[in-house]
Amino acid sequence: EYDIPPNQRQRVSCMSISPDGKLVITGMTPFNKIFIWRSIDGKNLSVIESGCAVLNDVVFSPDSLYCVASGAVGNKVLKIWAVPKG
Repeated sequence: EYDIPPNQRQRVSCMSISPDGKLVITGMTPFNKIFIWRSIDGKNLSVIESGCAVLNDVVFSPDSLYCVASGAVGNKVLKIWAVPKG
């Protein structure tokens, strides 16, 4: 579970649905966190610190085992994470 503090708004800056349709990944700003959700019930499976000053896009790999985020930390950045089971 991830609770957003009541006085801190976040917005979805990017999102993607996994190829198998089981997961949704969202990039949230201004805190630049990545959230992985189970699509059937909306359960949050993971919150990932992107490490990017600007989060531009998030996508799943074709096999839904990895997620990729692109952003910027001074220079352009591409990061890859394993998707949690759940």
